[in-house]
Amino acid sequence: MKMSSWVTQDAPRRDIVVSTRVRNMRNLVGHRFPHSASPSELLTISESVELACRDLGFDVFTRLTTEERDLLVASRLVSPDFDWLAPGCSVFYDRAAEATVMVNEEDHLRIQALTAGWALESVLERTTATVERLAGRLRFAWTPKLGYLAASPYNTGSGVRLSAMVHMVGLSHLKRVEPVVKALAARGLVIRGAFGEATRAVGAFSQVSLLNGDESDFRGAAEYLIREEANARFGADRSVVAETVARTTEYCLRTDTIGLGEAMRALGWLRWAAADSIDQATYSVADVDRTLLSLDIRSDAKGPGAGERRSALIRALIE
Repeated sequence: MKMSSWVTQDAPRRDIVVSTRVRNMRNLVGHRFPHSASPSELLTISESVELACRDLGFDVFTRLTTEERDLLVASRLVSPDFDWLAPGCSVFYDRAAEATVMVNEEDHLRIQALTAGWALESVLERTTATVERLAGRLRFAWTPKLGYLAASPYNTGSGVRLSAMVHMVGLSHLKRVEPVVKALAARGLVIRGAFGEATRAVGAFSQVSLLNGDESDFRGAAEYLIREEANARFGADRSVVAETVARTTEYCLRTDTIGLGEAMRALGWLRWAAADSIDQATYSVADVDRTLLSLDIRSDAKGPGAGERRSALIRALIE
């Protein structure tokens, strides 16, 4: 399995927005939701979705290695809590590894696409096209009153979640995150850690999302966040930032092992350096993102050798 091609793409506001994602929830008519379905019913659902996805040219993975799963999680293409070993659970993704279909997670299908930077229109078009093509092969549960039915009543409706992974390093540095987050919450947005609900905003990487909301609402809120982050970076003392980047670089070069939180914090500063040409950074924002996505996110984040591998990855970036 290769790394998603979005990691190396040029895109608008890539300096602040790591990626933009659109996820659609769908369930099949005539089947119980995954949490109440039997193993045999889950397998039947998976087989139906597999036939439809093969018609769309998606690669089919009914079993993933730990490394493949971690890469998909880090790329924000698979949920961190997705139990890919459970009966009927599988993942299908397109050849560019920019769109995936998770089967039998919380709902029968979680269809999503992702792109670099702030590019909501293009990722909406890709996801909508995939959903429409699948709708021609599968019957989705829907009612005029409720919309698309979901395992969680909270998700019932349009079944669409809009999200962006944002690098709020400037706001974090100037301790301005809290009022901005409150303003976003007032607009209906949810702020999570970079890799899902169970993760914290480490290294100033956060996931900002809106469920069943209006596209214009999400666009306005996200662009407000981008402006606030850009203003914070512009207003920061560049000499202080450069000094912090230099200390971070020196630490990463001389340490042999580094924890996951430390690694993400270090990459947060290095990413700012790359975006604003601080401390003569020789690496690009895309290079930092590639390293971020190569970290051990779940499987052996605390296991033997994980800290050494993370340290080696960061040294390779900055040497």
